[in-house]
This record gives sequence, structure tokens and C-alpha cells, in this order.
Amino acid sequence: KFGPFGQQLFVAEHTLSQIVRVYLEKVNGLYQGAVFPFLGGLQSGPIGMAFGADGSLLVTGSARGWGAKGGKSFHLERIRFLGKTPFEPLEIRAQPDGFDVTFTEPIDAVTAEKTSSYSVEAWTYLHSKAYGSEELDRVTPKIQSASVSEDRRRVRLKISPLTRGHLHEIRFTGVLSEKGESLVHPIGWYTLNEIPEFDR
Repeated sequence: KFGPFGQQLFVAEHTLSQIVRVYLEKVNGLYQGAVFPFLGGLQSGPIGMAFGADGSLLVTGSARGWGAKGGKSFHLERIRFLGKTPFEPLEIRAQPDGFDVTFTEPIDAVTAEKTSSYSVEAWTYLHSKAYGSEELDRVTPKIQSASVSEDRRRVRLKISPLTRGHLHEIRFTGVLSEKGESLVHPIGWYTLNEIPEFDR
């Protein structure tokens, strides 16, 4: 009962007191996908989440032992979808030469077809037993073109280079909806472990 996000994953992010959502797809037999901001401003650090019988999302957590942006020592909050669909990037799908981006609402073709409406950065991390890593091997891909689908729900971004194994941060700061609205969260992060070999 969360509108267009009903088939995605919600993940508690403790430190920043927020919930993110995840879109997954299978590429070359492996799961990968994109992470998007969903809801911030929680009162403490979320740890546990469960859906109630009415479809609302119950979130509980604590800042005990770790700091959390929310500021309170603990919290219990209920999140409900009120029926109004926010204008958001819904899905990012990998393509051999870039990404397909689907939105929750029809987009304005004029702004969505401008390559200047987007920016991309890519990097990776050192995977080791040590805690954390700096961003490594940063790349700034060039957006070669942006093509809008007939239903104005999708944009095909041709990007070069794509870097296998890198996280790709895509910003959509210039994209407007048909109603002239800006995106609530104009950003998504796609972890490109595999690059598809053919158009899907």
C-alpha cells in the first residue's frame, strides 16, 4: 500500500535517521540495482521495520551505542501512504551504453532531453576486513544523449564510460514533470557490478 514503491525494498539507514528504497534487477545472472532516498527526519536511528495490518510501516530504533541524526535516544513511528504519488525517479535499469530511468509521473520532454539536466559521477571502494573506505578511482562519465519514451515515463541516458564494479551516482536536477514540478529526490545510486550485453 505504498503506491508505486510497493514492489521495492525499504532499508533502515541508522546514522542519518532515514529510510532508503532499493530497486533490484538481475543482470548476467546476478542481482544489482539502485538506491534512492525515501524518507528522512526520523526521530532516532531506525533499526527495525515491519508493515502493519493496515499497510502502514512501523519503524523503531535507538541511538544507544551509535550516534543518529534524529537526536533522540529511541523512537517508534508509523509511516502511511496518503495516496498522493510524489514525483520521483522510480527505477534505474542498466543498459549496455548507459541507463534507463523510469519516473513515477510523466516528465516534461523539453527538460528531460537536455543532457545538462543530468550529471554522473562514478567511484568504487576498497573491499577489505577494515571498517570503511575512502572513495576510490573516481570517474566523471559524459552524458552523450537523453531520449524520452513515447509515454514520457522513461529516459534513456547514453553514458560513456560505464565502469564495471563502480557505483554510479546520477543526478536529475534539471528534470521537471509535465506539471512543471521538480523531483522530490533528484538523485539515485546504481551499483554496476555487471553491464548487460544486449538492449533490454
